[in-house]
Parts: sequence; structure tokens; C-alpha cells
Amino acid sequence: MKSRHVLWVLLLGFVGGCEDLAGTGEVRHYTAVATGGGHSCAVAESGEAYCWGANRYGQLANGGASDQFSPSRVSGDIRFADITAGELHTCALDVDGAAYCWGWGWLYQLGNGTQYGMYGPASVAGDMRFTQLSAGAYHTCGLGTDRQVYCWGHNNWGQVGNGTLEDVPTPVPVGEFQAISVSAGGWHTCAVAEGGQTYCWGRNDSGQLGIETIDPIQALTPMQVRTNVRFRTVEAGDTHTCGISMQGMAYCWGSATYGELGDQQIWKDGLVGASVPVPVFLLPAVKEISAGKNHTCAIDTTGLGYCWGRNEEGQLGNGRTANASVRQVIHVSPTARLTGDLFHFTKIASGGTTHACGLVEGSVFCWGTGDTGSLGAGSSTYSTLPQRISE
Repeated sequence: MKSRHVLWVLLLGFVGGCEDLAGTGEVRHYTAVATGGGHSCAVAESGEAYCWGANRYGQLANGGASDQFSPSRVSGDIRFADITAGELHTCALDVDGAAYCWGWGWLYQLGNGTQYGMYGPASVAGDMRFTQLSAGAYHTCGLGTDRQVYCWGHNNWGQVGNGTLEDVPTPVPVGEFQAISVSAGGWHTCAVAEGGQTYCWGRNDSGQLGIETIDPIQALTPMQVRTNVRFRTVEAGDTHTCGISMQGMAYCWGSATYGELGDQQIWKDGLVGASVPVPVFLLPAVKEISAGKNHTCAIDTTGLGYCWGRNEEGQLGNGRTANASVRQVIHVSPTARLTGDLFHFTKIASGGTTHACGLVEGSVFCWGTGDTGSLGAGSSTYSTLPQRISE
């Protein structure tokens, strides 16, 4: 009886939290979510985009520069379909596939040909259409409707992939393969070709390119990942990379400093991590994976969420602050281990430095550090458990 009572209370709290939007009786439902260095964003069913958290460089696109502890609507009347967040900038696709970026632009990561920052959405140069966008730390990449990978922005490690180390002001084509997935990480980028072969380029000092060695320490053009595994999607983190195979199994490679590979391996002297893909330990088949700075999160085929890696700010969402080298189930509350009450996610984003967010039945929940408002819960406190964003 006690466990049933606790579950009922939790359900009432969840439903109550989803009622009434600022007294209008409406509920805002979201279809996409993204996490950046210290900010987060989401796209509503209506096509409006909302962002919250750090805003010194206009990464929230609300016309100002003050941090926001609750969702703030992105300015303009653009109807968005997807959104991605970098360290200090944000990019999004509208419903027609046109790309827009805003925030800090000094390293050309906004793709509009200038180094000016933008406090509202600015069109990416070239009048191209994309099916996917991915914001790295200070560079951005997209998958064009022609299946060509395009990148722009900071290029000090070759992360743009055009064979140089010069920053790139507007989108340039990368590689000679047709792609189905692309992801910009901290200082490297990876993409999956139509046949499932995976290519990475940029920084490689932790084996994050997956080429079986850390020599060369950087690649200026795409190099094929050394594996027989065929992937359908790939996610580049800060110094590690993860992907989902055609069979739905998760693999990671690169740094294992905090357990971010999820293979039971914690960094020790002389150990890089893994310079080729290794399977995530005890993780069931997954439908989505997201690599953050030093942590990783995934959703299995039933909707259960898991995170592993660095957890000093509660970014694993398991109610604790200890790092973990094996997957941790994301919990609703501290009593969830007893009641079995767990979230079922449709989307998850762990690209933030020390936080993550996910979609649960159209509502956004975030966890981890919240000092700049990145959790969107109306305060600067951090949380080791998911909190629904305020409205």
C-alpha cells in the first residue's frame, strides 16, 4: 500500500505540474530539446522556440543579455522544427529547412559570414536547406538536403573538415560521401555515411576520432572510424563520441576520464580510454543517444532514460553526485528505486557542460547544474533529479 500511495502522489504531482500555462488553461507541448554550455532550448508544437539559462552573448535570442531562469521566447515569427545549442551560440531549422543561428559569433560559428554576435535569429549564408543541424562548442555543422555535410566556424583542430586550420565564415562542404547523420562536438565532428560507415575529423588527443590511435593528434579531413560496426547515428561530445548501430546497440569511444564511455572503465594513468568503438556495458537497445562534455545519456526502445559519466553536479539524473562508468537509470524521485516509478522519454539532450534535459509526454525536464538558469525551473539551484521547467 505504501508504494502505491507514493506512486499516486508522484503522478498527481506530475499532472498538476502540467496544468495551466500562466493561467490560460493551455499546456505548452514541446517536440525538440537542446542543451548548450550554460543554456537550454526547446521547440514547441506551435513552432515557437524557447530558451533559458546563460544569455551574456544573446544565446537565448530574446533581444537582451540577461540570464533567464525560466523559458524565454525566441524573438521573431519564425516557425522552427528543430534546435541545437553550442557553448555560447544556438542554431535552429525552420519548418522549410532554412538554418538560423544566434549568440556569440566571433569565431564565425553563426555561419553568416561575419564575426558579429546576434541577439536574435540570423540566417546562415548560402540559402541552403538542411535536414539536421548540430552546434559544437564553437563550430556548427549541418546535413544538407543533398546529403552533403556542411560545416563552418572555429577550426583550430580541423573540426570544420575542409583541410585547413583557418576559421570558416560560411558553410563549406565536407567529405566525399553522402551522409545520414552529423554531429559537431567540442573540437571534433563525426558523420555517418549512407552505408553506415562512420567518419570523424578534428581533435584526436583522446581517441575521439575512433581511428585506433591518437596519432595523428588531429585530422583536417574526414577519417573512417576503425570498426566493423555499421551505425545509423553518431553523437560527438567534448572528448568522446558515441553512436547507435543499425541493430540499435550503443557504442562509445574516446576519453574515459569520468566513465563517459559507459564500459566500466574509469581513466587511470597511461590509459586513454578507447580509440575504437566499444559497446556500452549492460545497456539495452537504444533509440537515441546524446554525448555531453563528460557525460552521456540515452533512451532505450521502451523510453527509459539512462546516463553515465561525470556526475559532480547531478547531471546523470539518478539522485546522486558520484561519477559512474556504467549506465544509471534516470529517476523521478529518491523513492523511485523502491516504487519502480521511472520517466519514459521521447527525446534527450546531454550536450550541456554539466546538465541535461529530456522530453516526457511533451514536457521538458532538466537536471544538473542550474547556476545560470539552465534548468529552467525558475531558480539557480542545481538538481540531481529531473525538474519540469517553469512556464
